[in-house]
Amino acid sequence: MVAGYPNLTDLKNQLKALPQLALTYTRLLRNLEDYQNTIAINAYNYEERLQKVHAIIGENISFLETLSQKNCPFFQQQINADLGYFRHGLELLGRAIDSIRGIVEIEQAERVGVARRRHRSLENTIQVLGIGFGGGAIISGVIVQDIDKINQPLTAISPNNPPHPFYASLFLSIVVTLLFIALGWWWINKGQGRQGRKN
Repeated sequence: MVAGYPNLTDLKNQLKALPQLALTYTRLLRNLEDYQNTIAINAYNYEERLQKVHAIIGENISFLETLSQKNCPFFQQQINADLGYFRHGLELLGRAIDSIRGIVEIEQAERVGVARRRHRSLENTIQVLGIGFGGGAIISGVIVQDIDKINQPLTAISPNNPPHPFYASLFLSIVVTLLFIALGWWWINKGQGRQGRKN
């Protein structure tokens, strides 16, 4: 991968860790919502009790109303602000998870593609060599039938001695094998060219 960017293993590790982080994040958001509901319910109950106390005592108890009229709304506004901020963060976390999943899938698809190309290249090489050695073996078999009729001893190659027929047949076998390899290579590449045009 490009330098400076995480590799596939790092991305997979992040992909395993992020859902757990998202779950924790969601739980914290739910807790904030619970706190907000708790404050609203307690503020309502507090107001009711204050009205009952005021009805019983009949005196000014405005100092006790500060909690329900100032503090509770302040805390609720703060929780609303936090919820807005953190909900946005949860969306970003979900997008990050989706992005990492996409990158991992692309990386894996590219690796599969490279493996398939290598496999296809190896398959083509084996086919070419099979054609070459098969054709060379057939021609060698035909040539070797005539060698057993020659009773000359095998001598070293030198300018003074004429070449032994074995050397000529060996040379001819090698040339024919190389020729069949070239033909096999041409035939397979021609077939792949046709496949490429169809796709």
